Amino acid sequence: MKRRSSSVFSIFFVIAIAFAGIASAVLLLFFGDADVVSTPNELSVNTISGEYCLIAQYNSQYNYNFVVEQKIGDSYIYLCDKNTTSNTINLSDFQNLLLKSGGEYRFKVAYSSENNRLGEYSTYCEWIYKAYLPKAQVQYSEGVLSWELEDADSFEVMLIGPDSSVTDYTAEELTENEIDLTEFDVGSYKVFITALSANYLSSITEYTFTIE
Repeated sequence: MKRRSSSVFSIFFVIAIAFAGIASAVLLLFFGDADVVSTPNELSVNTISGEYCLIAQYNSQYNYNFVVEQKIGDSYIYLCDKNTTSNTINLSDFQNLLLKSGGEYRFKVAYSSENNRLGEYSTYCEWIYKAYLPKAQVQYSEGVLSWELEDADSFEVMLIGPDSSVTDYTAEELTENEIDLTEFDVGSYKVFITALSANYLSSITEYTFTIE
């Protein structure tokens, strides 16, 4: 009788241990990954090796969830988001983000746990993307210096003469994309043409020519 009681006790003991193990695993699954309690206070767009990157405040305890929105009309719309283990992400890593010069974007980031639990998102970082204007196409022919660049709104010109004299032409003075140089002295000239635009970063084109 004692032997049977001992066997029954052993069976119940094994079952109890197994149940406790299962319960522990379930509790660990649902409660072992604690809520994310921190929020990034810093988020900015920076250039790294010529590439635009988002950089969030570093926290060694968490991963990061970056969100991208683009302004369409008067409102921002969601484009995409991406989880990463690094606090720095290249904007080219967002597949749905196609940068357009003059486009308005905003970003936010939240810390995330290994089980993708998210904390509170940071305040938005707003950013306007501006690409550089290409170089202007310049030529000198029959006493006229002219240039072309489709995306530019206006131009500024600095003309350096053979005696190193400098003549500046402001955007307000240049009503056309050309300057009549028929009255200028003969010699070698150098010109710097700055292209300006509201939606692009300015570019400067250098051109050398000779008046004969």
